[in-house]
Amino acid sequence: MSKTEPQNTAYDGVTIVYSASVLADGVVELSTDKGGFCFLSEYKHKEQEPERWNPDADKLAFLEGTASRVTKETKAVQESKNLYPLLQPALDHVFSKSQDLVVLELGPNTSTVAPEVLKERLKLYTAIELIPGALRKQRQFLDEDELLKERTVSLVANTYELPFKNASQDAVVTVSHPPFVSAAISDKKAAFTEVWRVLKDGGFFFLGPWYFKNQPPEVTAFALSLFELQGFTSAPIDANRRLLILKKRPV
Repeated sequence: MSKTEPQNTAYDGVTIVYSASVLADGVVELSTDKGGFCFLSEYKHKEQEPERWNPDADKLAFLEGTASRVTKETKAVQESKNLYPLLQPALDHVFSKSQDLVVLELGPNTSTVAPEVLKERLKLYTAIELIPGALRKQRQFLDEDELLKERTVSLVANTYELPFKNASQDAVVTVSHPPFVSAAISDKKAAFTEVWRVLKDGGFFFLGPWYFKNQPPEVTAFALSLFELQGFTSAPIDANRRLLILKKRPV
């Protein structure tokens, strides 16, 4: 396979991954139903890793203020562009025939895409968020649907210490969540480990956006040691913006 970044292609649903590996030079190599992809790593090690994301009072007040101004109309526009194209085909692909799902979403902010897509297949949906105001706003939107109101639990909690038993979740969903996007290498590994812990055997982790070339190769390699990459979706506005479909590997 040529070691080049694949060109952007039109959005066309789920790409099935047959195999994924990280080579010695940090290149991520994928074999898929659309051919072979290779991603050259552009990650540069930092002299000082970022601190663990934990917003102070001022930052929290700003984020809560932002969440409070979200309306159904503005949410619908953003979700139709950025979230539905990534999440809906992935969730439908994996859970087309599933029922009674126990699903955890990490850092949803005000988004309701995941529970809306899975609504008829849910037994329980739990939203974990560090921003109480965002969680309240999301719950306000979800409570407009009687079925989701009954099947939703909202918790202020930390991704690194999830308040769940081992092997308790059918799926974990997260999009644009700092522990996986902008955290230190050690913290990203800790977050992956915690998701692996709470997933049932054979459970699924839907993770995005994931830019292979921007991630430390050791983080990608670590993720692939815990999870099997089964596929991904790509955003219509940027085919390099991907949501990964990861399946928990057994112990």
